[in-house]
Amino acid sequence: MQSIIEKILIENQIAYAVFDHNLALSDKSKNLNKILNVDLLESNNSLFEIFPEFFGLEKDIDLIINGKKKSIQLEKINKYDKKGELFYLDLSLQNSDKNEKNLVLIITNSTDKSILEQKIRQQKNEINLLKESLTFYSNGSISNILGNSEKINAVKSFIKKIAKIPETTILLTGESGTGKTLIARSIHNLSQKTNSPFVEINCATIPASLIESEIFGHTKGAFTNAIENKKGLIEEAEGGTLFLDEIGELPIELQPKLLTFLETKKFRPVGSTKEVSVNTRIISATNKDLKTAIKEKEFREDLFYRVNVVSFDVPPLRERKDDIILLAEYFIKTLSKDFNKKVPIFSAGAKNKLKEYSWPGNIRELKNSIERTLIFSENEKIEANEITLLSQEENFENTTEFIIPENGISLFDVEKKYIENALKQSNGNQTQAAKLLNLSLDTLRYRIKKYKIESDNNFPE
Repeated sequence: MQSIIEKILIENQIAYAVFDHNLALSDKSKNLNKILNVDLLESNNSLFEIFPEFFGLEKDIDLIINGKKKSIQLEKINKYDKKGELFYLDLSLQNSDKNEKNLVLIITNSTDKSILEQKIRQQKNEINLLKESLTFYSNGSISNILGNSEKINAVKSFIKKIAKIPETTILLTGESGTGKTLIARSIHNLSQKTNSPFVEINCATIPASLIESEIFGHTKGAFTNAIENKKGLIEEAEGGTLFLDEIGELPIELQPKLLTFLETKKFRPVGSTKEVSVNTRIISATNKDLKTAIKEKEFREDLFYRVNVVSFDVPPLRERKDDIILLAEYFIKTLSKDFNKKVPIFSAGAKNKLKEYSWPGNIRELKNSIERTLIFSENEKIEANEITLLSQEENFENTTEFIIPENGISLFDVEKKYIENALKQSNGNQTQAAKLLNLSLDTLRYRIKKYKIESDNNFPE
């Protein structure tokens, strides 16, 4: 029976070791030395000598010995064999007998599993890159940039001009949600690099500890879980475009390496001593004020000048009033198809509401608003009251400027409306209303009289 158990352990690359209450090795499977790639293990070897990874877990081990905790799991413990090759182990430490207080350590060689997992991740990355290639053919055309306003025509003109110079480094600035990614795709698609990859990375979404490896790649064994050599995105974009979205969030310690690449077109993967040369164009984007970031020591000035060879400030949606309805009708049409609904139309009131709103979230917010409206609408015509927007008061508080509609506005009516709202919010108490408006009580009374706010509203003092 024992020989059968040993055979099963060997076939599954599993071994075990038994430790007494003093954590000294008292028994082991015959294949333990082979699993650990060591020549000899003696009975006086302690758990910590064999596996220093358990240092710091003394309290947990004591709980297991006393039956107050079931086990400790350590996964992907990396070691080197006699040939210097990296291998991985999974460890499970548990109590074998509550009376004798022995510990059993189950050791599993998980190298093959780890390599397979990394290959799966690599293949997923390759699939994502293929999806990106398909996406830019369908979404990266300049014809997908909707609008006829003067502002958006300037964007289209810029794309056509800069696409003719495929080596130039470009910086796209502007508020979040204005379509900087679509513009970057369009530049790539119209350039001579249309048959090459467009690779995108958002610097704000990758942990600082991983972003260097994501961009520049790494060699096998460069760090824990670096099981195989991995190409970075900058190399995956060879001959094409790497789009660094939110470049203002790039860690300051990584910026010199990007600067060196922009100047030399060469870089070193993490853990490598060899330089790699690639011909990749960099397009960056940010909604951050990089000049302010430079003053605050968050962004290098020399890198700013390298990424800012050619720059373009993408206009916010509030400066493209004439395009709002065109975009809204495009979104309602495409989303209706996705939701298997008949395409509704906007009433005149709904169109006016969309045009007069300042859209602090820009095109992204417009799309989300249309999607939300379509989900709950069951009518063939969408009315103004069906469109949910941020309140004008909330929008006013979160923006640095008050947007005046193109057809103008009555300051008299605006001020009167705010006074009436303040009185309503304070249940007619003029003292509280004055505080809400940051006015003195006498000034508020003067303006109530000035705007002929009716006394029969029974607003008390």
